[in-house]
Amino acid sequence: MKGQQTTLRVILAFSAAALAYAQTPNSSLSFEVASVKPSPPPQGSMRTQGCFGGPGTRSPGQYVCTDATVAIMVRTAFGLKSYQLPGVSMTSGPSYDVRAPIPQGTTQAQLRIMLQNLLIERFKLAYHFEKREMPVYALVVGKNGPKLKISVPESPPPAGGDPAAPVFPPKRTMGPYGVSVPRLPRGATSSGLTASGVKSFSASAATMDTLVEYLSRELGSPVTDATGLTGEYDYTLVFLSEAAQSVDSDAPTLVTAIQEQLGLKLERDKGLVDVIFIDHVEKNPTAN
Repeated sequence: MKGQQTTLRVILAFSAAALAYAQTPNSSLSFEVASVKPSPPPQGSMRTQGCFGGPGTRSPGQYVCTDATVAIMVRTAFGLKSYQLPGVSMTSGPSYDVRAPIPQGTTQAQLRIMLQNLLIERFKLAYHFEKREMPVYALVVGKNGPKLKISVPESPPPAGGDPAAPVFPPKRTMGPYGVSVPRLPRGATSSGLTASGVKSFSASAATMDTLVEYLSRELGSPVTDATGLTGEYDYTLVFLSEAAQSVDSDAPTLVTAIQEQLGLKLERDKGLVDVIFIDHVEKNPTAN
């Protein structure tokens, strides 16, 4: 009965969230001016993709997309998770640079509608929503309790201490299964992948929302927090990637690592999740 109630909460949470964006955009909300250009080829091996700025950020008056595919812009504009765009790659395909000033006082909800209208006007985006059954997960505390370390601020060195003693711990330490774990500033996260296919995710002063977001990306399915844990934690999660499951490695799977390393557990069920399908989009946006 408890598992059924948890799953029902998962379904209702994602259905309720969908109501916020599954509606026709208000055409009166649009950018006065917006520059949309094909992205230049990336320099070297470095490639930063994404959309930034807007209310609540360091650049509330400017919205910028860098090397962003239409899929990235659609996900941003509708407030979607990657699994809500089934069969669509976030990183492949033509990419664009977008720059648009944001009027003072614009809310996050209004900005999303402005982005939706930008895609409709400039890329001739056509789309529809459907409900699709897929695995849904609830993250709960394991039977032996959590193994998470409560985050505490670093203490300053004692007065009169040894000046030769290091002030900070090493920048990196060796974690389980040969993974190098970075020292992170509070609130930061870091992910890695070794040549042998072992993945890692480290977080500092992170809430359960941070972990749930990461697990949702890794599993490609909705994950909700049902742990009841409200603190900030430091942790490193190390597991064997799905692509390397056939490799001879002692590293555990993601589900096992969550239990063994964090003292948490994923409860799996099925639920209906709102997804979006792109019916049409132009590769060449209309001129600025």
